[in-house]
Amino acid sequence: MEILVSRSDLDLQSAPICRDWILDGEPTARNRVISKSQDGTSVTLLWDCTAGQFNWIYDTDETVYIIEGSATLTDASGTRRIAAGDVVFFPAGTSATWRVGDYVRKVAVFRHALPRPLGLAVRVGHRANQALARSAKGMLDRVRGLAGGRGDEQGRAPVYAAVTPDRFAA
Repeated sequence: MEILVSRSDLDLQSAPICRDWILDGEPTARNRVISKSQDGTSVTLLWDCTAGQFNWIYDTDETVYIIEGSATLTDASGTRRIAAGDVVFFPAGTSATWRVGDYVRKVAVFRHALPRPLGLAVRVGHRANQALARSAKGMLDRVRGLAGGRGDEQGRAPVYAAVTPDRFAA
């Protein structure tokens, strides 16, 4: 598996907004998928849109980072302006009205929520992995201590450490 690096100024393809959602103007939206998780539960894409007003319904959790431009969002909690540098989270099941004055470009991360029992199992497994990693680190630290604390400049344990019975004497 490789680390993926992407630019945020890539060319995008047409991604029309649902006609029934458009309230004003002729907003033109485009996007491009830049990554997908191995398990298929998350996708990252670039998205941009020209001037107009439209509703948007979120069927998955979506986190966006505004790269360029601005928009005004209206939802049940009120109206707010978002602009370059802002991060916004839209939980699955919510909706918002977007008013784009001129142009907006964002990075969007979509995450499909797991069913509650499966999500719980994943969290328990994650905690178990963290506990195991802490335990392994503790054992490594003890081995380093037995080796007289010798290691390289990064603090890594020496490859060969002379551990003799007298090291264990009280």
